[in-house]
Amino acid sequence: MNRDHELLRLLKSKLKRGEPPDPGSERTASVAVAFKEGGHLKTLLIKRANREGDPWSGQVAFPGGKRGRNDGSPLETAIRETKEEVGIDLARSATYLGHLGTLRTHTGMMLVVPCAFLVMERVRVERNAEVASHRWVPVEAFLREGSRSAYILREGGNAVRLPAYLYRDFVIWGLTYRIISTLIAR
Repeated sequence: MNRDHELLRLLKSKLKRGEPPDPGSERTASVAVAFKEGGHLKTLLIKRANREGDPWSGQVAFPGGKRGRNDGSPLETAIRETKEEVGIDLARSATYLGHLGTLRTHTGMMLVVPCAFLVMERVRVERNAEVASHRWVPVEAFLREGSRSAYILREGGNAVRLPAYLYRDFVIWGLTYRIISTLIAR
């Protein structure tokens, strides 16, 4: 069995099938954990643009965001936000694989539902103003020795050391780190 299929099987084993539950909170968001095959299994990560008033400004994340009034479910939020932020229509170009349930951000202010997809068609990333850059990161990069590091979060005069992944110029910490770690844990 090739490595892509082995990794994809591992990732799928961590996901819950079916429609993700609605956390029933106004402070709900969804992210799309999009994978694509082809040489190496890769996942799409974005670096958010630096914007005043955005608590996630400049951070590396999966495409996604807050649930909109017209979103019927967390899955719809992930699909809509991905199309808005990176121009990929997951409803047309990908297969929904499942979700990781509901996770809470490190601040405790937001509930986030990660929804996973396998992109089945060639897609082109077309970033909007919320996204500074993007990368399709090989999943194996997170399994390599030396891929883990630390991020120093400075809040209110305190410095907190948090686990992180390093991939080129992307420092991946917080909720995105937790999602990746959950998916690749053996």
